[in-house]
Amino acid sequence: MNRLRLFATATLTALVFTACDEGAPVRVEPPPPPIPLGTISGSVTIEGTAAGGITATLSSGAGTTTGLGGNFAFAAVEAGTYTVTISGFPEDATFTQVTQPATISTRG
Repeated sequence: MNRLRLFATATLTALVFTACDEGAPVRVEPPPPPIPLGTISGSVTIEGTAAGGITATLSSGAGTTTGLGGNFAFAAVEAGTYTVTISGFPEDATFTQVTQPATISTRG
């Protein structure tokens, strides 16, 4: 009976040490925060009239064309500072500037 008790004690002790000795815990890195996205939009008018068919180019290289209402939009733009440039307007149209800065805030 003593042998059985000694064997049971030894077995339980071995199980306890085996269960506790799992090595260093695996460090799990949290996922990076999502990149803030925004929309840059505007409109182009010539002498107060909406100008459709004008090219709007974002400094990131994205481009679009204004619709009949003169509106354009760049969706899902990553946070940062950009410049919007218009081109493709009639030769007789003059603008005080053809570029406009735009910023997508990182604060949401």
